[in-house]
Order: sequence, then C-alpha cells, then structure tokens
Amino acid sequence: MENLNLFIFIAIMAPLTMMLFVFHGKYKVILGYAMAGIYICMLAGEVNALILNNADFGYIYLTQNISPLTEEFLKCIPIFLLAFLFKPSRQFVIECALALGIGFALMENVAVLFSSGEGVTIITALFRGFGAGMMHGICALFIGLGAEILQRKRRILVPGILGTLSVAIIYHSIYNTIISSDFMMFGIALPLITFIPLLFIMRKQMKK
Repeated sequence: MENLNLFIFIAIMAPLTMMLFVFHGKYKVILGYAMAGIYICMLAGEVNALILNNADFGYIYLTQNISPLTEEFLKCIPIFLLAFLFKPSRQFVIECALALGIGFALMENVAVLFSSGEGVTIITALFRGFGAGMMHGICALFIGLGAEILQRKRRILVPGILGTLSVAIIYHSIYNTIISSDFMMFGIALPLITFIPLLFIMRKQMKK
C-alpha cells in the first residue's frame, strides 16, 4: 500500500500527542523523546531510501553498512543536545535515550510487520520485538551512556562523540549482518545477551 508508513506514523503519533498535553515534568520529556524516536525512524527510512535509489549497491549492503550509520547518527543528535544543553541527571539522560530507541523500534517494527502482510508469524513478531526492537534500544542506551559521560568530561568531547557513535554503529551493523546470514536466529540472542551486562553497568552507574 502506498504511503503505508505515513499512515502508521499518523495513527501512532496522534494518541501520543494527546498524552503529551496531559503529562507534566520529566514524563512529558521522556514521552517527547519516544515520539522523537518515531519521527527519526521515518526520517531515517527516507534517507536510506534516497541513498539506495541513487547508489549502485543492493539492499543487503545498505542494511549492513549504510543504514546503521544514518540511523545511529540521527538518534544521537537529540540525545547529545539534551545532555549538553540542559545537563540533566545521569538517570534522566539514560531514560530519554532509551525512550528514543524504543520509539524508533516501535515505528520500525509496526511498519515491517504491516508490510509483510500475510507472511507474518509469531516467530516474525518475536524476532522483531526481541531482536531488532531491543537492538535499537541498546544502541540508544550506548549513546545515552556516552553522552552522560562526555557531559562531565568535556576534554575528550570530540573523540568521545566519535567513539560513542562508532560503538552504536558497529553494534547495529553486526546485528544486521547476523540476521542477513545463515545464522539469523542468533540475531535474537545478541540483544538479549548484551542487555544483561548493560543493565548491570547502568545500575552500577546509578549508584555513584
């Protein structure tokens, strides 16, 4: 269906916008970042499509080498702006980063499942939710953790930003490479395995 992603975008954003007018304080900002993640997913899709239509490589090459770069770069902008312009607490930066990543994953998962039509199965849904969905959340968490550290350590700002973005891009690229190979079932395992130590690190950081 033509403009399917736009229809999905409107259907998701309309009720969330209503919530935005009701929420107050930190909850409004967190919700706003989830909505920003949904918008960034739409924007990244258009950028990736533009690149694909004007390049001489295929879709698989795009997903393994180009889309991780464009998507993580777009994700990092609002996260770093929050950390450096408003200097919020460590927990708030991480919460907003996770909300953005989950918003991105929500839009992408719904769009992919709808476009798959009758080919969708419970396995597909689990794969999207626990695989790609968690992957986007984890990449956003990487960026959030990096942004919070660099907020306090400005002397390493430039290499720190490049390093943080590189970690998210490489992780994203590894995931996309696995799911397009003969070992695609390990695509679900990677985010699940990664999230456990990452959760431990976050909790340890919160106690400081």
